[in-house]
Amino acid sequence: MTYTDDVLRSYLAGEVTAQQSADIEAAVIGDSALEARLLALDPMADRVRQAFAALPDPSRLAGIMDRAHVVGQSAPGAFPVFGKLSLVAASFVGLLVGLCLYGWFATTPSKAADWQEQVAAYQMLYVPATVAAITPSPDALTEQFKVAAALIDLDLEQGALSALPELTLKRAQVLGFRDAPLVQIAFSAPDGTPIAFCIYRPNDGLAQADLQMSELSGLRTAGWSTQTHGFLLIGGTDPGPIQDVGTHLFGLFKT
Repeated sequence: MTYTDDVLRSYLAGEVTAQQSADIEAAVIGDSALEARLLALDPMADRVRQAFAALPDPSRLAGIMDRAHVVGQSAPGAFPVFGKLSLVAASFVGLLVGLCLYGWFATTPSKAADWQEQVAAYQMLYVPATVAAITPSPDALTEQFKVAAALIDLDLEQGALSALPELTLKRAQVLGFRDAPLVQIAFSAPDGTPIAFCIYRPNDGLAQADLQMSELSGLRTAGWSTQTHGFLLIGGTDPGPIQDVGTHLFGLFKT
């Protein structure tokens, strides 16, 4: 069967039916020309190729993996290409993609802080189903906040974050970057858009007292920093909600 570019773009965006997705995946296995067309249409293909070229050597890769500590629960996303993978295989693919993106960002100049680039690389992999499936109990959520607050030595204002009218609180997860904790607080917007509020300690730059609106990896951001912590709200392509929520969070965490 011949597939038009529009159909292939819909497949890459996850907008085709399960049967159409299965048919295309089966066709790609024996059709190198179709595979080449998919790569040409995929906006991420060039970045992934560059990332593989910049993948660290084995000794450095081992160090990166040692620093990539993750504490908390992760919910599987819904990506058509990974639909048949086991959870273990999907987790490995996620780690590999993350490491490849690490290599790409590590060799690409940017005005953003390194930790912010890593947050953007992680957040751009999220889809609505990623956060929709997260349903922690109140006790579990409280424990997540307790662990995260202790690690970065900051009151995370769980009550205030739970009461944001624009967002639904999903979880508080502890990640790691350069031997320091980085907390990701995940939300879901009314339309399902994944939103993350990330806090990094120690802050790796001078205090940025004012709220700064920007864009990283195509996602809207609102960021600021103190002498001890860096803050970044990120998610979606609409600047309005990020600015509104960012302004509110800035009032809670600006000192």
